[in-house]
Amino acid sequence: MPKTYIYSRRKVRCKGKKDGRNWYWKFWPLMKGQKEPAPLLNQREPAAFESELISLADASLTDLSKNWEETDRKLFPDYCRRLTEKNNLLKKSTQENKELEEAKLIMIKTKDELDAIEEPALSSSWELILIAFCFLVEIPFNSVIFAVFGASKLDTYLYALGTAGFISMLAYFFGKKLKMHPKTLSDKILLIIMPLVAIGVLTVVSILRSVMFDVMKSRNLFKINLDPQTAAIIFVALNFALFLGAMLATYAATRPDHKKYRTRLKKFRDAKGEYKKALRDAEDVTEELADAEEHLAEAKNKRAKTFAVFCEQALNTVDDVRWLVSVYRAANMEARLDGKTPECFKYPPAKILIPFNLNERNISWDCEQLPKKYPGITLN
Repeated sequence: MPKTYIYSRRKVRCKGKKDGRNWYWKFWPLMKGQKEPAPLLNQREPAAFESELISLADASLTDLSKNWEETDRKLFPDYCRRLTEKNNLLKKSTQENKELEEAKLIMIKTKDELDAIEEPALSSSWELILIAFCFLVEIPFNSVIFAVFGASKLDTYLYALGTAGFISMLAYFFGKKLKMHPKTLSDKILLIIMPLVAIGVLTVVSILRSVMFDVMKSRNLFKINLDPQTAAIIFVALNFALFLGAMLATYAATRPDHKKYRTRLKKFRDAKGEYKKALRDAEDVTEELADAEEHLAEAKNKRAKTFAVFCEQALNTVDDVRWLVSVYRAANMEARLDGKTPECFKYPPAKILIPFNLNERNISWDCEQLPKKYPGITLN
């Protein structure tokens, strides 16, 4: 930062001695001439050179004050911008935390409502395992019967998979509809139709299987004697048993108020999703707030340290000039042959005033005063 030049100690001593002598060198002829020592013994006003030193100090402090104002035109708005950003994020964080708490309460409420519904006797995992077991057991039975038609191996397995899947799905939906309450008219009609369809399908399959048994028996492919009627009954019983098994598994894993459960489950999942979203938002704002507080601290620290440097230089300027005044007076008295002290030396030097804006107690952190202090500067 620029600094007004103030005389060195050597120059001040030379000036003090020169002023204190009662003689001076003439230019021509080169000889000593007589003069009155300065300042005069009865002079009450400060010595001319002291006034010059004080004037230089005032000029230096004025320049220093202007330099601080120019520097602070950048530092103060930056601090205020950081402060505004931090305050905005603090409000946003408070709002996000409030929304997070509300989302948490809603999630807890929907979870309690969901837990209030009685749990089924069988878990959904075991339900799927048992239905899959019935489905897989159906496949070899059906593949054998469809092989009687002379179809290819691929077609045989496709027909077997289709039939097994149809019977398993029918058992699944029948078990669901049977357990759910209340039942609508369409539900009751479906409960009548589905077992009839299942029995019809099983009857057709059993007839086809009985034909297979006739063929295989006529070719002596079985080592035991089994008439077609018995075979049909066995296959109907096996298929119906598997149908009942899948249906009972679904029935045991289904809640009576399944629709209400699904509704509440959806509400709970939606509430949980909202809670997670609110939690992410709150965490993001908290992180942004921490960064903003760090930037604010940096801006405040930078301004405070810079201001401290200016204040220290102002104090040093005052101390330097006071010391130079004392050096001048000492040299002046040293040069006086009579040893008498001028009146003005009996009083302390004129007071050097530090500019108001360089007083460390007068730094302002009130951002509302920014437009008044530095007109034309905005925080945008």
